[in-house]
Amino acid sequence: LLIGANDLCSNDLTDSTPTGTYVDDLSYVVDTLLQRNPNTRILVSSLPPVHKVRESLLKQRLTGGPVARTCGELWKMTKMCHRLTLEDNPERNEELAMHVRDYFEATAQMVEDRRGTYGDRVRFAMQPAQTDLNRKDMSMDCFHPGPRGQHHLADLTWSTGWWSGPASASMDFEPEEAVPTEQESY
Repeated sequence: LLIGANDLCSNDLTDSTPTGTYVDDLSYVVDTLLQRNPNTRILVSSLPPVHKVRESLLKQRLTGGPVARTCGELWKMTKMCHRLTLEDNPERNEELAMHVRDYFEATAQMVEDRRGTYGDRVRFAMQPAQTDLNRKDMSMDCFHPGPRGQHHLADLTWSTGWWSGPASASMDFEPEEAVPTEQESY
């Protein structure tokens, strides 16, 4: 179940889900699932650092693209999540980063509170929030994680779970390069 970040793309953070509402809704889902089945385990993952997308990818060059030469140009053309990709006001960017941190802290606290009731049936994976995704981790839109980025996030999350070793250890999956290098073309 993947929930959490889409409303961070709203033009104004006042349109985003308030942290209290977000954690209340998430708490309801976690409690309901854990109460209905005593064998259920829930691994709640933090959001990846979506507020860093702009600073890390804005000027990254695209190869083989006939229209856009950089991620920033692509974002302008597609109007993709303007709040995260094209906002250049440092105060608004810090406000967004604080909102993401608030979600992180509230989610971690919610899980810790639930551990008092449900024990080890619920865990929090903080590693995705502490990772840096680069251009090769992203899909062609320079915004969503591609196969390599998804694999990286899955390994980080999996390491907090109840099973040992990386997620890829039990699969014959080697992530393909999601994005060609400067020398390659699409």
